[in-house]
This record gives sequence, structure tokens and C-alpha cells, in this order.
Amino acid sequence: MTPTDDPHLARQHAAKMLQCGRSYVNLWKGEIGQPLSYSSVNELVRRTRELVGFQFTVHALRHTFATLAYRDGVALEVIGAVLTHRSRSSTLVYTHLTAEDLRGVLAERGVLDPVADLIA
Repeated sequence: MTPTDDPHLARQHAAKMLQCGRSYVNLWKGEIGQPLSYSSVNELVRRTRELVGFQFTVHALRHTFATLAYRDGVALEVIGAVLTHRSRSSTLVYTHLTAEDLRGVLAERGVLDPVADLIA
């Protein structure tokens, strides 16, 4: 079983990697799995902004990651561990779900079936 198969294991794994509080895991250079410095992250974001041609912040990327991961079904606890949040409510603030997101989840679980003719 890999850490991503079990949310509890994933949370433990992420917590070990991110023990120093809010950090950014180095995936591009140096020792893999070691935190990037803030200046390295800012430089990476600066170069990426130049490539894509629009402005964004590291913080906006955190919100985007949380939203997209949550939409893809990643457990809120796992997202919170990656973002180094201490509470579920802090992580939930980072997920910017639309009415379509909510409707899709409710429809998928059959909650809307009894009122489908009213909302069509």
C-alpha cells in the first residue's frame, strides 16, 4: 500500500516531509523531498509568470491546488497535510467550489433525484 492509497498514511507521510511548518517540497533541483527556500520558490514563480504571460502569486497557487485536488476527490485531510494546515476548516477555506461543483457531487450521490424535475 502506498501513502496515497490511504488518507491516514498520506497525512503521516506529508507531515514527515513538511515538519518545518509551511514549506515547499523541492521537486526540481537539489535533494528530492527537501524543502525549497522561499527565495527559490519566488524565483520559480517569477520565471513561470514570464513564461505564461500573466500574474499570479504563490498563495494563489496554494488555493488553486486545493480547489483542483478537492474537485478530483482528494481527501480534505490530505490536502490540509500538504498545505500544512492544522484544521479541516482552514483547508476548506482554500477550496473555492462553484455551484456546478456542488450540484455535481449531490447528483453523483443521488441526493437530487427526488427533486430532479424541479431543478432541470
